[in-house]
Amino acid sequence: MYLTNAVSISLFQDLPEGAAFSAVIQETKDKLPACKLRVSQKSAADQIWEDYGNGKLRAILKEKLLHGIGADNNHLKMSIHIMAEEYEWACKTLAGSNSTELSDETQKMKKVRIPPVFLDKSASRKLELRSYQQELSIPALKGNNCIICAPTNSGKTYVALAIAIAHLAELRAKAAENKCRTPASTSIPRKKVLFIVNKVNLVLQQRQRFDYYLSNRVDGHDVTDISGANAQDKQLDEITEENDVIVLTAQILVDALKSRRVSITDYSLLIFDECHHTDKGHPYNDIMLKYLGIKYGSRGGQELTQERQNLPQIIGLTASLGVGKAKSRIEAQDHILQLCSNLDCSAIVTVEKHKKDLQGFTGRCIRTCHEIANGETDYFDEIMNAVMVNIEQMLPRLSRRNGTPNDRGGQQYQQWLKELDRDSVTHKSREQCTLVQHLQVYNTALAIKKCCRVKDALKYVTEFHDRQREDKFKDIDRNLRALYQKAREDLDLKIKEKGELRNPKLEAVASLLKQKYQACVEEGGQQTAKGMLFTKTRESTKALKAWLDENPDLRFIRAERLVGTGKGEDGMTQCQQEEVIANFRSGRVNLLVSTTVGEEGIDIPDCKFVIRYDVRGNEIASVQSRGRVRDREGQYEVVAGKETGVIEKENLNVIREEMMEDAIREVKAMNVDEYKEKILDLQRRTISQRQRKETIKKYEKSKRHQEKVKLFCRKCQVFACSGISIRCIKEAHHVVIDQDFPSKFYFKKSKSPRRINDIELTGPLHCQDCDAEWGVMLKYKSKELPCIKASCFGFEFEEEDGGTKTFSFRKWKDVLFNVKGFDPSETQTEFVSLDIPELSLD
Repeated sequence: MYLTNAVSISLFQDLPEGAAFSAVIQETKDKLPACKLRVSQKSAADQIWEDYGNGKLRAILKEKLLHGIGADNNHLKMSIHIMAEEYEWACKTLAGSNSTELSDETQKMKKVRIPPVFLDKSASRKLELRSYQQELSIPALKGNNCIICAPTNSGKTYVALAIAIAHLAELRAKAAENKCRTPASTSIPRKKVLFIVNKVNLVLQQRQRFDYYLSNRVDGHDVTDISGANAQDKQLDEITEENDVIVLTAQILVDALKSRRVSITDYSLLIFDECHHTDKGHPYNDIMLKYLGIKYGSRGGQELTQERQNLPQIIGLTASLGVGKAKSRIEAQDHILQLCSNLDCSAIVTVEKHKKDLQGFTGRCIRTCHEIANGETDYFDEIMNAVMVNIEQMLPRLSRRNGTPNDRGGQQYQQWLKELDRDSVTHKSREQCTLVQHLQVYNTALAIKKCCRVKDALKYVTEFHDRQREDKFKDIDRNLRALYQKAREDLDLKIKEKGELRNPKLEAVASLLKQKYQACVEEGGQQTAKGMLFTKTRESTKALKAWLDENPDLRFIRAERLVGTGKGEDGMTQCQQEEVIANFRSGRVNLLVSTTVGEEGIDIPDCKFVIRYDVRGNEIASVQSRGRVRDREGQYEVVAGKETGVIEKENLNVIREEMMEDAIREVKAMNVDEYKEKILDLQRRTISQRQRKETIKKYEKSKRHQEKVKLFCRKCQVFACSGISIRCIKEAHHVVIDQDFPSKFYFKKSKSPRRINDIELTGPLHCQDCDAEWGVMLKYKSKELPCIKASCFGFEFEEEDGGTKTFSFRKWKDVLFNVKGFDPSETQTEFVSLDIPELSLD
């Protein structure tokens, strides 16, 4: 493939002198088109870096590459990622070049052809560790399993890189040695490294690090990435075969292990980023349970078999191990020992010899808490509470027997609603399901108003009611619509009379933001100011973003949201997350409004402050949030209302951090034999507990068969399909192959379909009777199939005694029957999309 001559010349004219794109478009290992940007002068590298930061480079590329496509291209997205290390390396390399000579040659070639490459991109980039990083790497370089625990911003990823480089070099050396000794032998030692992350937004960042130091080495290691949100046509076993290092999300590995496409022993080194998550039902722990299952076998013995001999080395990286629910020093030790057991760790590695060096690079974040007095009950609260009381009184007596929580807009009330929702499914009550849905909306609106403005809360409620289809209404829906309309009239009158209400907490946030950005202006330029604003929910990120955009006193702020990739229209794809982070890194965005998805791992070197707004978290969340401040004299602010208990929790976290540090020291000081004995006992107990759970789950599933299960709509209880017609694609996507199923739902194709691996999500499914969400249409192997969500249905099981029992499941993995794998030959149904404007995804 080639760039057309016209496009090449057009791009060349808009780039600085000494910079150009290669005319040849090459294909990466991930089957994506790639075109190299070549620079021959330092001034060109400087200008490219500046244009990347202010967004000019992205604008030029989009304009030129989309020229001639037509006006309707707004749905197309473009992301550019240039690492600071790449820019610095280019400058360093070019510093010794004869810039005048290169400039003359470039001038001669203008409008004729692309200039030659003057940079040796295949040159090895040496990774140089600081003294404390070298100390952290020593046990791992000796082949030991270990947890590397060091502060945020200490460069743990670079320690992991050094370990991986040494690991791969050692294995290649062994391969060469074996070949010399036995030339006829084809046996080559395994040389596969997995760097495992727990959030998709960290995949690209960590892959870039490995690419930078490994892909361009003389010995040529192949690096790639894979997550559940990027487009990969190949399975993990094929990707493993072709690459030396793979950066991936944990669930990808869990699914591949479950389907037996790969085994733990296919890899020689597993590195767990943010390894403190290796506990209970987290995917990290699922991976390590597979590891421990091989290590001890079905009988719990430790005889050295070939499979056990091939177990990979385990490395964990974290800034905070936490103390779990510990209330004492002993309980804190137990929590840390359990993590060591889960990761099969022989040592916790912390910096001891080079603490001064560590402190010099990590700095100390200044922490300040701002507790804001509660405001009085206002007209919005009164009107919303009145509506909610009316709805609560419509609930059946059974649902109200234990009383109604008084904290409307709070967490306890939200939990009560979840219990009512489950109850509505098991009792097949459409009325209760509808009432609970409306209560959830009003409860969320109260929470939005607490953290932001009346207009944001009102917008949320209005958008919900605007999405409702009146042609699907029952009497209960019409009664609820009348309640809303009356409340809306009352609110409009109050707003007209009294205007927008003051929010002291929001005013405090505004004041802090002004201080932060003004301080940066005084230090030498507003463009240097970057910060993160953490909030509780996706809905509150939208409200805060709208407030920031509309506030004339904060016009210097260029904010964007960062939320998780989960379900719902408010979620973000991996590409969207990466684009936001790249824009924040480059300076086009100077404030991230984020949920907890942004707490861990994001590395922005010049992030100067973090504001944690009404967010309650544990000691790990506190450490991780502070860790996003990368400026050595950065600031960490907590803003919260008195009624939330956030400040008390934050102060308690300081005590728990100290408890954790003491517990780590005590565990490290343990006698080696005592430590080994404790770890062995914990591991055997863990395996025994898991085996019991799996036995019980297998027994429950063996009692219930697909053909004896019926699925019904969670909201209206209409029959949807039988269990026998459900098939599973890639251990993840559950589709219905019943020929009658299309008559039960409708869908509308999206103008911008999303891709997950080689599956395309083409539009949402909704119940034909009540408009409730059911799932999404997907295209797989040229077939369009309805993919349903377990959480959208009730499951009715036929029991052995002839009776029935109804269950509600959040995820398919919890469902109590085995689902058959998908066979393309089983279905021939063609689905027709309906043109229903209310369902537009765009």
